[in-house]
Amino acid sequence: MLGSDPSGAGQAEAIAARAAQLRETNPAGTAPAVSVLGEQLELSTLDSVAGPPGAAVVALGRSGISDATVQVDLDDTPVFGVFGPDRSGRTTTLTTLVSGLVTSVPDLETYLLAPRRSALTGRSGWTSAAAGPDACAALAAELADLVRERVATPDRRWLVVIDDGDELGDGPAATALATLVRRGRDAGAIVLCAVQTHVAHRSFGGWITDLRKAKHGLLLRPEIEVDGDLFALRLPQKASRRFPVGRGYLITRSDVDYVQVALPS
Repeated sequence: MLGSDPSGAGQAEAIAARAAQLRETNPAGTAPAVSVLGEQLELSTLDSVAGPPGAAVVALGRSGISDATVQVDLDDTPVFGVFGPDRSGRTTTLTTLVSGLVTSVPDLETYLLAPRRSALTGRSGWTSAAAGPDACAALAAELADLVRERVATPDRRWLVVIDDGDELGDGPAATALATLVRRGRDAGAIVLCAVQTHVAHRSFGGWITDLRKAKHGLLLRPEIEVDGDLFALRLPQKASRRFPVGRGYLITRSDVDYVQVALPS
């Protein structure tokens, strides 16, 4: 299936558009090479993303469908969830997105909540970073207060990164994180969160459910038959597709792309 419309007319339109693109980008009598999506990609090897200066639009990786650089627009939808099992590349994905944001958005405040040990805690430059459940609950409460204060000044951009968010699905931090996910956009916040897939499936209410409702995220090493339910859609049934570390389906509303996440240089 090409594009997001599975109807006959939708497929005909998508195929015609793809054919026009190929004719434009390839000289007459030639065909583009069929490339293999690499398991190791560096951010420095990707094309620059399209967006005005200062926009929260960042490169994520490469598409296995179009072979083009895949970008994530966090101006359009400033909430992004990374779902996957252990050792699927959740923290690496967060790191890639953070690297792009601090480069593209000037004077960006950055906050980290890491209830478990995370490679992100070793990254320098955080405005504030919390490690462990108690510290995360305290920082989450401060950030919820920040949302309420900054609703009047939403042009001031700030970033909140939550690794192993499944550890904060309930308990002292949950109410504050619900405020952050639901109202952060109104206060200029960008929220990136990594969650275990099986925990997200069991969430019926609360901030993790709100994270899913944004329909903006990455499904790493997905279970094709069931994981599309997290975004209320069906994933493509492609027997030839593999899912090494850092590979999955990028969801942007109803659009689905097959992506390999690039590693920060």
